[in-house]
Amino acid sequence: SSQFKSKSSTKSHRTPVTRKPREALFAFSGATVTLRGTNLHGDEYQYESEKDDSVGIWNEFTLDDFIEPDGNITFSSNHVGCALVELDRYAPVIKADRKSEFIFGIKDFLFAHEPSSWRFDVTEKLNGQNQVVDFTDDISGYPHAAARANTAMYVNECGHDVSLVENVCSLETCRSVSYYIYIDRPMHAGETRELLINYREKYEDIRERRGYGLANINLGVKGDDDDVSRVLRNQRERLQTQTTIMTCSEDEIHQSSLSFEKCSIRSRSRAHSFMY
Repeated sequence: SSQFKSKSSTKSHRTPVTRKPREALFAFSGATVTLRGTNLHGDEYQYESEKDDSVGIWNEFTLDDFIEPDGNITFSSNHVGCALVELDRYAPVIKADRKSEFIFGIKDFLFAHEPSSWRFDVTEKLNGQNQVVDFTDDISGYPHAAARANTAMYVNECGHDVSLVENVCSLETCRSVSYYIYIDRPMHAGETRELLINYREKYEDIRERRGYGLANINLGVKGDDDDVSRVLRNQRERLQTQTTIMTCSEDEIHQSSLSFEKCSIRSRSRAHSFMY
């Protein structure tokens, strides 16, 4: 059935009894409408499973809900009644994946721009500021364990390779990003396809750092695997970061200090757990 998501019409900002969404099924159309509170994070992966063998984004199925397919069955998004297939929530996966654009920028600079490889911008404001979602760890700068357990992280980027055809698209709500796959050519049971997405021009700086951007291909510009090129890029980024910090308000500086203080506390806690 089709699924449509809408915000609750209530204007109350009180915390509801349950964080799980409420659903209504319309028998005539087969549509399912999901109602959410206006101020909830909607981090479905934090819902605890009621059964050990539950599967699905909301742990709503068990393996007994599925049957072995007919040997000749195929699937295509072009088949009658079929469309895009949701692969996974991309981000946020946990609440810490939400940050203001300013704090994310500082984090991205500290971790040599690795986090920017995984970021998405969303329209919802976070404490009145532009919001960024990504799934990199605040201590290491690399994708955290919860993200590594999800399919979305392993989707590859097409870049400028004309031999690669994207079959994954990102669809965004005002506060989250999910990946969907489009199967053009009919796919048989057991058949595999590489998952490919194209981030287009907004990803070009990352491509250049990784050595497969247009400047690398056409102009011979080197990626970050070349020490000199990496240092020159980082110097430019450092000047831009300094300029940004100089224009920040005292409150923004204070909020960023609190954020990184929390990261430091978690880092020490993790090191202590590792030692003992």
